[in-house]
Amino acid sequence: HHNTPPVIYRSESTQPTHQLSNDHTIVKLDFKGDVIGSDYINANFISGFNSDEEYIACQAPLHSTVNDFFRMIIEHNVRIVVTLTQCIEKGRLVTSKCEKYWPSSDDPDDDDMDRGDDSTGSNTRSSKKAIPSMQFGDIAIELVSEEAIESEFIIRELKLIKGDSHHSLTQYHFIQWPDFGCPQNPYSLIHLIEIIRKQYTAINSHENGINSPILVHCSAGVGRSGTFIAVDRIMEMLTKTPGADTSLPKDITIDVFNTVCDMRRCRPNMVQTEDQYIYIYDCIKYLIDRLEGQNLQNSQTDENTSHCDRDEKDKVDGCCLDESSVDPDHLTTGAHLTRQISNESCENTML
Repeated sequence: HHNTPPVIYRSESTQPTHQLSNDHTIVKLDFKGDVIGSDYINANFISGFNSDEEYIACQAPLHSTVNDFFRMIIEHNVRIVVTLTQCIEKGRLVTSKCEKYWPSSDDPDDDDMDRGDDSTGSNTRSSKKAIPSMQFGDIAIELVSEEAIESEFIIRELKLIKGDSHHSLTQYHFIQWPDFGCPQNPYSLIHLIEIIRKQYTAINSHENGINSPILVHCSAGVGRSGTFIAVDRIMEMLTKTPGADTSLPKDITIDVFNTVCDMRRCRPNMVQTEDQYIYIYDCIKYLIDRLEGQNLQNSQTDENTSHCDRDEKDKVDGCCLDESSVDPDHLTTGAHLTRQISNESCENTML
């Protein structure tokens, strides 16, 4: 009877309110004493190519939920978090969409940085030699290392400290993905996913059979997060199909429509815009070109690559792209696309 708290207790943990989680995939927290609703967070397990709980898609942590965010990471053995949003605009912290929950090596002193009224973390750096750290409730976060990769994403090794327990966490912070938009080209996202997958494989092969899901969030945890997960799922299928390490099997079917439908059964509104949906195809085409031995350098260096023509969506290099009779030319945009798909079926649903 504790699966889901009453709606009144969700109010501070579920902004925006139309992104409430599906109960059958909800990520549950341990109760904090007898506090009603303390087991709830706006997050869902999303099935992947390898397991039914391969990902957690989550709303970005806010002022009132950041401690719950770290509780989820510890309680569900999360070792990888993918951050697809920004919380600093023009040098000022803007925490209405995402609390800055990670310490950075270039964090200014508290006197020099306007953290805004909504900040719940305290930056404990007191000197140049001090370890950058933050405190959220009973959980401290320390920065172990930080590395920028090609000005597109940052990899941070973090240590979470709760009492006498330590928990290691790697944050992959993609900094070139605009809200409701897409990266300029497929390469940067695919490069990031390949790095993440190497760590994911290493972690799960040494965790004695315990699943360590990949935690993905943007602001609402549906648009950019859904796009990332869709591309990663399809990449896993492509790379793990027998023989795909050398060439693409001609009989493989890439079903983008039902991939998105399956994710929406887990969490409403995954993949929000037409551009995000088409960007999934851009990534698939890039991957197929690479698997088919085409010139990778041209794909990497073409910074002006636009979305591939929709005529290419029906069939790319001999690989069937199953759209379940959905015409990409009839895709809707904006709010129409975010319509929730029922748990029973994706029939008659327009993406």
